[in-house]
Formats: sequence, C-alpha cells, structure tokens
Amino acid sequence: MVLLYPPVEELDESEVYWRDHFEYLKKHGYTLRDRYRPGWVPSWIKNPSKKPSKCEDGLCQRNTQVLDATCADGTVVIIKDVKPTSRFVRQEIAVGRYFSSPDLAANPRNHCVPILDVLDPPPGSDRAFLVMPWLFSIMNPPFETVGEVIDFFRQIFEGLAFMHENNVAHGTPFPQRDCKWDNIMADAASLFSSPPHPEFPYIRRNFRGKAFVTRSRTRKPIRYFLIDFDLSMFCPPEDAPHLRQAPWGGDCSAPEFFLQENPFCEVYAVDIYCMGNFIKTFFIEGVDYSRPKQGFDFMRELINDMTNPDPLKRPSMTEVVSRFDVLIQGLDDKALRSPAHGPTMLPQLHTRTNNGRNPLPNVDDIGYSPLFSTILIMSLIRPEAELRLKEIFWRDHYEYLKERGYTLRDRYRPGWLPSWIKDPTKKPSKCEDAFAQPEAQILDAVRADGTVVIIKDIKLNSRFACQDIPVGKYFSSPGLAGNPRNHCVPVLDVLDPPPGSEVAFLVMPWLFDIIWPTFETVGEVIDFFRQIFERIPACRQGLEFMHANNVAHGDCKWDNFMADSVSLFSSPPHPVYTFMRRDLRSPAWVTGSRTRKPIRYFLIDFDLSMFCSPQDAPHLRQPPWGGDKSVPEFSLPGKPPCEVYAVDIYCMGNFIKTFFIEGVDYSEPKQGFDFMRELINDMTNPDPLKRPPMTEVVSRFDVLIQGLDDKALRSP
Repeated sequence: MVLLYPPVEELDESEVYWRDHFEYLKKHGYTLRDRYRPGWVPSWIKNPSKKPSKCEDGLCQRNTQVLDATCADGTVVIIKDVKPTSRFVRQEIAVGRYFSSPDLAANPRNHCVPILDVLDPPPGSDRAFLVMPWLFSIMNPPFETVGEVIDFFRQIFEGLAFMHENNVAHGTPFPQRDCKWDNIMADAASLFSSPPHPEFPYIRRNFRGKAFVTRSRTRKPIRYFLIDFDLSMFCPPEDAPHLRQAPWGGDCSAPEFFLQENPFCEVYAVDIYCMGNFIKTFFIEGVDYSRPKQGFDFMRELINDMTNPDPLKRPSMTEVVSRFDVLIQGLDDKALRSPAHGPTMLPQLHTRTNNGRNPLPNVDDIGYSPLFSTILIMSLIRPEAELRLKEIFWRDHYEYLKERGYTLRDRYRPGWLPSWIKDPTKKPSKCEDAFAQPEAQILDAVRADGTVVIIKDIKLNSRFACQDIPVGKYFSSPGLAGNPRNHCVPVLDVLDPPPGSEVAFLVMPWLFDIIWPTFETVGEVIDFFRQIFERIPACRQGLEFMHANNVAHGDCKWDNFMADSVSLFSSPPHPVYTFMRRDLRSPAWVTGSRTRKPIRYFLIDFDLSMFCSPQDAPHLRQPPWGGDKSVPEFSLPGKPPCEVYAVDIYCMGNFIKTFFIEGVDYSEPKQGFDFMRELINDMTNPDPLKRPPMTEVVSRFDVLIQGLDDKALRSP
C-alpha cells in the first residue's frame, strides 16, 4: 500500500493543529500518537537503520477532523474536533448525550454511537473535542455470509427504529454523509488477532506486522452503530408532522426533494427512504463499482416500500422491523450460510486463506486495476463539500494562474458551489469537483491549448525549493532539452510570485507513477532500468546524464521517478485519481502495454540537487538528506560530510534492491532479476569508495542484459 501511505516527514497544516493540542488532550487523559508530540522528530531519522515504511509515526492522518488517541487504561478512542458555537455541533452533542444517558445507553436496541467525553475549548479557542469509541468501516473485514449481512440489517433497522421511538430523526450532517454506508460503523476489533492501526487497519497498531483477521462475524458477532448526529432533529410527538426544508444530507435522491419550491419534508420518512436506498443500492441493485449481491431478493418488496416515491406510503420503522422479522424466519441454515459477496467498498484484502488468516497482499496481488481504484476513491477519498485549508491557497491563486494561461479545476474557482448541491440529482461520487487534492504543493491545470500540466508552488525563501528552479531550467535549456539522453522532467514555465507573495509556480508535464499501469514483463522493467541509469549505444541517460552534466540529484527514491504513460489508456485519466477518466464518469481502462507502446521515464524533484563543478571535487554535503536515510555513511560517528554522487548511486541501487530484488513489507521479491544482484550489491556497498560510478554501472548493465534471451524478457 505504498502508493496510498508513503511515510511523511513533515506535519501538514491540519496536523499542526493536533500537535498544538497534544498537551491539552494529554492533560485530560488522552494521548495522541508520537507523530503529534511537540518536538517530534521522525523515528527513521533519529535511527537511520529503521525503514520509514516500518515506522508508525510516518503515517499521516487522512481525516483532518478526527484523530485516534489512547486513554490511560490503554483503550483506543477517536477524538473529533468540533466548533461548539455551530448549531449543528450543538445538536450532535445534545443527541449524542441523550442516547448516552444511563437509561438509554443500557438498552440493547440502542445503536447510537456513545459519546464518552466532551472536552470544553482550551483558553482562547473556540474548538471543543468529542471523545467516542474507535469503530471500523462496516466493510472491513468483508461480510462472508448472507447471515452476517442479515444480522447487520437487523441491528441498523432496530437502531433507527429506536431513535424514532425516542423522538429523534437521524438526519444528515454534511452533503457526503447520511443514513448510508459511511454513517454506519462496526465494533470489529475482536475479529483481529491483534489490534490494528486505527488509520491503516491492515497493519498492527505498532506497525510490527500485519493485522490478521482470525475470526468471522458468524463466530464472533459484532455490534453496529449509527454515527454523526450533526443534522439530527428532536421531534416531540405533539409537534407532528416533523418537517424540514429540503434538501439536506448526502442522499439527495429522496423523491420529495424534487417537488417544486423546495417543500418542507417529513424527516422520519426521509430517514426511512435513505436507509432503504442504502440497502437497495449496495446490496440488491448494486452500484457502479459493485455488482448486485446474491441472496437478498426476499427483501426487495420491503425495500421498495421503504423507497416509495410517496413518503406517506412508506412504512414506519416499527413496521419495517416487524416485516423484516417475518421475512428472515423463512430463511433456512443453507440460505444464511451461503456466501455474501459483500459490498466492494474496500478492496477484498481479506479473502480467507487455507490457514484461516488474512494477510495483507502484496502490490502484485492487488494489481491496481481500475475497479480497485474506483473502490479506493469511493471508500478512502470521500467527496468533500468544503475546501481543505491547503486547498484555499489554490483557490486564492485561481485568477492569477488563469491570467497566465492555466485553468485549475472547477473546485478551485472562486465562489465554487459543489455541483451536487446545485443539482441534487447528481451523485457526489460522480462529480469531479467533489474530490480534494491529496498533495498540498502541486495541482493539475489545463493550459490554453488543452494540455494537462502540473503546477508546483515554490517558496522562494527556502534554499531547497529554490534549487528546484535553477536545476530544472538548466536541464530544460535548449542545449540539453532536445537531447534524447536527458530524462530530467522538463520545466515548461516559471511564473513569478504574485505581488506581495514569495511563492512562485513551476509548470511541468503531467506524469504518472512508475507502477501504474503495472509492469507486465521482465523486459518492460529492464527498459525502465535502462532509462533511469543506463545507456543505449554511445548514449548516457537518466542519472548518468545528470552526473555527466555535473549535477547530483540528491533524492533518488521510488516516488521521484515518473512515467509519461498516458498513451496506455483508452482515454485520458484524471490527473490525481488515474484509475478514473478525467470527467470521473467511468474507469480509465488500460488498453496498451509498455511492450507495444514504449514510454519514457523521468527523474523529478530537484529540491536537493546540487551543482558539482569538476574542479571542486570531491563534492561533499552534510548528512542526512533525501528520503532514503539508510545510506551507511549517514550513520558514521560525528556525521562527516558525504560524497553526493556516491549517495545518489547508493539510493538508486537501494531502490532497485528494495522494490525488485529483495522485496519490501508490502511487495514480494520479483522474479527474473537475480542477474542484477551483484551489480546492485556493488552500488549499495557500505563503503562509498567501493561503489562504481554511474559510467561503470551502465557499462556493466549493458553486458548483463546482452545475456537475456526473448523468453527471459517476455516472462512475467
């Protein structure tokens, strides 16, 4: 899962907020992860012998509003940052406390997530904190049998009925959430052999091994909970009917929302519709990324009644529960034990193996198919109706960039209103403007001629960021840009800072991760190796070309190699979610291979690059630097200056050793590359003086590949 969770050395703006409240929360008995401890230094920097991918503190938080913490007794909880002056938050606290009161909390029919604690705002702040249990997505681990899904239906039906009986409508907090799959969660920790990580549930909490699923929901029944009461509504019986101005919530398909003049709608009827539509969509009829499930046709009539276009004809939740009880009485053991090919909201990483354990598969097992990525988009990258803090920067520079011929996505247009709010018939998951930019420093744009480019913001007051511009310009100069040996990403444009700003913009081509689409043959990987460090007859390429032109790259790690692979797709994919078409209307299918359509690879990110005049040799720099902190000379006593070319060669060799020859935590070793082991071992020699220069590396590589026949090159 390296593509989704690369170790991050610096806190982003949203994480700084949690760091600043570390001591306040600890004082109240809640300890955040070490990453958010004031003065935090990444553990793999303090101890270079550690692999960043093995370090728990390298994992950043995806959801900026919530974070896990540990209580004094070792219990893991979730803390939600809220603004108590908001009427929605006040409602969430009031409803949460109401269902957490002693009389209601003890009722087994109560499936509202309990509020364990409410922390008042710190002095000088308007932000409070809600403390709740740590829960799981209902889809992780997947349902195995029809009976397990039936138990899920039973609990959520009785949970919503319990809310209605106690005069509360669930409602919906934000446009992307409602009585649907991501507002229902599971207390599934008991299904794992050891507690998984709250943010990355396929790995143990301490990151020392995989979190195996050793029990099923059949053998170890679990409880489900309704969450998020921001738009819940107290409904005193004497005030019936209980009406609210439409539309609201994430499921804007409720038929009454489309009546003229935005009518007031009955909130209980909308709750029932949303619950029924969730089951219809994810289990009975299927969705774009998940086929209909077998074994649930017996519920079709009940679900059709729950989603009746006329809200007056929908059954109450009390009637839903009664009818459901009658329906399931007619199911025998064979039906209940039949497989449930559950909703594919998360990748099927937990298929039972012969030994009953569910290991995290390697990258090759997942395959990174368009379906897999559609799943990730829908489950991990949820539609967002508000810009994140780091996205506001791009909105504020929208007009400046447009004046210079670069148009950002509609999401960043000043005055943007989500398209699915303007048109409630649209699904948020189908709207391109629903998805936030995962990287704060870069964003895609469309040039005036229709070309998609990437824009990177460069802070000119940083000496490292400033190096990005001169090195990029140097290799983009007329004398070098046209050289086929040059595999440095070209700089297409440099935009000066706007008035009063110290941030410039670097414009570059739109490129792809090297492993998407996946390599299919040994020969395709050999071509990749050739381009990044080898030569074709009489030609230097890649890293050798940089060294030959007196520049050390400074950060030769896996994600600093990119590919111009757009030609392999049936239609241009989305620049960020490359498994989908740019308009997000369907998957972007891979229709070509690197064998039939050879592609070019590029070295990117010259922040840490260094001009190395021949007369100044040896070219030394104070360690450590770059993403690969395993360089042996970085750990020498006193940390003496290190030779930059030798470090480049080590990092390049270590990348190939790690990802192709020896494998990493998340990917098994690849077959067919043992012939390179001696060369790679020399490139990663602990003694930098014994590492071959890049000229020797490419010469030896030439000799090695001459011994490969067509069968070896075409092998998977």
